[in-house]
Amino acid sequence: MINLQRPSGFVTRLWTQRQQARAFTQAIQTVYARWAPRHRHWANAFFDEHFLLHRAAPLLAHYRLGKLGATDSLLAQQWADQFRFSVARRAQLVAELTPVAANFLYLLKVELCAREKRDRNGGWTLRLGDWTKRGQTL
Repeated sequence: MINLQRPSGFVTRLWTQRQQARAFTQAIQTVYARWAPRHRHWANAFFDEHFLLHRAAPLLAHYRLGKLGATDSLLAQQWADQFRFSVARRAQLVAELTPVAANFLYLLKVELCAREKRDRNGGWTLRLGDWTKRGQTL
């Protein structure tokens, strides 16, 4: 006889957390694929997918939870911490990178909202424009 039980609260929470972490990683990868061609200079300067998924992961996790306000400048500072720049050069690069990081975070926020909307709809999003031609009635 097969005895199936409902998973415990711990197992359910763990499963949900892993699913959310996986979805967040996929969102970062999707956004980076769109962002990198527009900002090739910074992508080639190690503001890359590896940096975002490893070194900046704790910072982005706090951003996902809404616990950080000025994340763009913190992300730029986190990038600069990888290197040994002089104080003046570091400040200059952080100032240059901050708007670029803000653009990345904006695209990430849009992607996360789109994923949340898809999840809320169970993956089924139907726009009438996809199924009808202009001027036709249903």
